[in-house]
Amino acid sequence: MKNLIIGALILIGLSLGGQSAQAAPLGLTTEDPTIEASFAVIDFFEFSPGEGDLSTFSAAIDFTSGTSLASPATIDFLGSFSLSDPAASPFGFLDIFDVPNDPFAFPEVLLSGVLIDVGFASDKIELLFGSLTGSVAGEFGSQVLMSVFFDDQLGENPFEALEDGESYTASISISKVASIGVVPLPAALPLLVTAFVGLGLIRRKP
Repeated sequence: MKNLIIGALILIGLSLGGQSAQAAPLGLTTEDPTIEASFAVIDFFEFSPGEGDLSTFSAAIDFTSGTSLASPATIDFLGSFSLSDPAASPFGFLDIFDVPNDPFAFPEVLLSGVLIDVGFASDKIELLFGSLTGSVAGEFGSQVLMSVFFDDQLGENPFEALEDGESYTASISISKVASIGVVPLPAALPLLVTAFVGLGLIRRKP
């Protein structure tokens, strides 16, 4: 009987672990200010096996809400990731520039940030930026969440579908992070719990 209970617990743990591994969104709540670019070209380059860069440059902002930032302005970002575990040690930046009327003038940095975390869901990658600077940084608090919505169907984990040297079309949304969301349950935790329970039952067996 105890062996049946142990087997059932292990199956439940495997089921829960498999479900949580399908997608790993950051689970953050956002609010205005919001900046959007309805069209962007996202480039991917694999600079070494299992390591890649995702970037876009000069994506035109065509919607804003709750901010003094006004068009014309553009979005640049670059992120470097481990494709097997994108959140392990991401590196990158976000820059939003105005587009000056004078072609000889330097663009103003409206918002700039450093990549600190990565999440993903179906056909979407989430990039969390902190250490914000720029002329409108005060409107966005301490962190912003950038969501990249791919036009291509890349599946539950877009990082697994990215191909070296390919360009993808997408839309971009950047919003202030209102609060830290609930940390997703690690995929391995249910397995660890059931293992300890199983060991406890075995040790108690006469």
